[in-house]
Amino acid sequence: MYFFNHMMRGLSFYIRA
Repeated sequence: MYFFNHMMRGLSFYIRA
């Protein structure tokens, strides 16, 4: 589940921005 983890991290960063 590497892709999922990467996507989750990207999404979290986008929301924080």
